[in-house]
Amino acid sequence: MATTEETKSLFDKLMHDQEKTSKRCFCFQAIYSLRGVILALVTGILFASATTMVTLAERRNVHVFQICVIAYACLFVISAILSCVIRTQLCTQGKRDTAIMMVMGVTRWSSIVLAYYAFEYTQVGNVTAVVRGITPVLTSVLAFMFLHETVTIAEIVITTISIIGVLLVAAPSFIFKYTNVNGYDFQFPPDEAKPVIGYTLAIACGIIFSLTCLFARSLPKDGSAACRFIYDSLVGFILSVIFLYTLSPEPPVWSMSTLDAMSFTAYSVLDAIAIFTLYVSFQFELASTVSMLLNIEVVASYIFQTTILQSPPMIYQIIGAAVIILCSVLIAFIKWRQHKNDQ
Repeated sequence: MATTEETKSLFDKLMHDQEKTSKRCFCFQAIYSLRGVILALVTGILFASATTMVTLAERRNVHVFQICVIAYACLFVISAILSCVIRTQLCTQGKRDTAIMMVMGVTRWSSIVLAYYAFEYTQVGNVTAVVRGITPVLTSVLAFMFLHETVTIAEIVITTISIIGVLLVAAPSFIFKYTNVNGYDFQFPPDEAKPVIGYTLAIACGIIFSLTCLFARSLPKDGSAACRFIYDSLVGFILSVIFLYTLSPEPPVWSMSTLDAMSFTAYSVLDAIAIFTLYVSFQFELASTVSMLLNIEVVASYIFQTTILQSPPMIYQIIGAAVIILCSVLIAFIKWRQHKNDQ
């Protein structure tokens, strides 16, 4: 017969095991409730990784539309394989959803092309600052108007602070200007034709990507992300081929260096994964939340730029990156509290 001490020891052991199980279940529940937030953050990091791969390429005699053809061809292959594996039926989608997915493919393709052309007229930091500054704000406004989504005052404040962090990391030339190798001065450069074109293209890119976020969120939450994936790839590939052979000043040259081939392949695969996680994240979180969390792309790009491309880090860029990360953590905490209260 068990003694009092043995019974107490067994009871303590059972309570300890139950406490460990409870903590484990709490962690799993927290991660599950934040799956949309996590996927949005992963999407931003993947986008930054894909952009870095293009930066590593030499891009000699490679047109913008040629890059799109390569990327969308890989995207279509991956989406087709995924659709076959999970047995996605494209014909079961309603006319409204099919039309939205096709338009969404056009808007996302347009935002990519506009961003590439904007890079040719102004610095990458300018384009990043404009696009990542416009997208969360405009997406929130459009989602409020058409999807009746609401955001709290805290989320508005956090989004505003995050945009400030984006400006610090991106260091656009309309705020910062190089004076030497080691730093910037707060000077406003004179107006020139090329930067104005670049800013205009960047603004258009931000507006169109906001529409993409709106369309993605407007689709049924229980719909197939793979179906959206394959429509996106199909529309983008067709548009890329058409514009490549109609607007390209010279016939495309498909022979390229090993570095370019490897870089474009890595870019295509990373971009394909990012698009899939992006569409899945919209099934779990508001459009405004996802668009704000995508600002983590700026932080990831900055880290890749300083580590892989050996760009010298600036103190205010480090502060900006810390601000964006902090805002992402705060948004994740707010969403966790909301999901917890809903349960």
